[in-house]
Amino acid sequence: MTVLLKNVSNLLGTLVLLVSTVAYAETKSLPALDAKFETVQCATPCKKAVKRDWWLMRQSEQVELRDLDSKTGQLSTGKLAKRGEIWRHSPDGKTGYLFLMHEDKRAIEYLFDDLRVLGINADENQWQVTSQLISDTELARLKKSSGKPVNYAGYSAESYTGTIHAGTVNDAKVKLLWLPELHIPVKIEYTYPKSKVTIQLRQLNATGKVLTAKEQAPKTTEEVLNSYQQVYYTDIGDMEQNDDAKEWLAKAQGAPGLHAHHH
Repeated sequence: MTVLLKNVSNLLGTLVLLVSTVAYAETKSLPALDAKFETVQCATPCKKAVKRDWWLMRQSEQVELRDLDSKTGQLSTGKLAKRGEIWRHSPDGKTGYLFLMHEDKRAIEYLFDDLRVLGINADENQWQVTSQLISDTELARLKKSSGKPVNYAGYSAESYTGTIHAGTVNDAKVKLLWLPELHIPVKIEYTYPKSKVTIQLRQLNATGKVLTAKEQAPKTTEEVLNSYQQVYYTDIGDMEQNDDAKEWLAKAQGAPGLHAHHH
């Protein structure tokens, strides 16, 4: 199970199943963009769908993920909105991770080896799943439609269908509308024998146009991040007896591996 599942409720839950063990060459640099998605999950037959809205804010070698209030579409004061995460990818194929506590202005940094010890996948394949929601290998296993590409926000979108082997569960039938220029989906539908998951692109900020405050993504800039108190995960064990540290660590619910340090 990845950090995404541990940090927020079902965050990209179905995408975790797409991770394969295929080795990757050095990952190409992806175009920067901010994309707001809606994920809808429902058991079959669907009686009550579970919905969540979230942002994927991607730079060439970094992805920030943050949840929104599903009713307002904006950041709320709820627990999930107070948390965030940043994945950073290095040229050698290793990925690091930052657990963000926005309300407390703190960040816990996990190096690649920390993630490996915690059993969290942070290889090239997982980086692709995190940064573009489906890996190139999985995309290559789908069948591209012979029809003409459709237009989405000025970009050409291609349709794919097929079956993806999830490994730990039954295979999923997949329908994908894909933006090859941006390496991001417009829509993915996963149909399992007992459930269905749909991930829909609701807003795309991929150009230099001026955005209103409401349209802007809730990005944690370097300036903001530098104002946070940052600690390495490996140093937390030495902080357990500090009263101030114990107070904020108690709020770090969902941070990987903290149960081993703090109770």
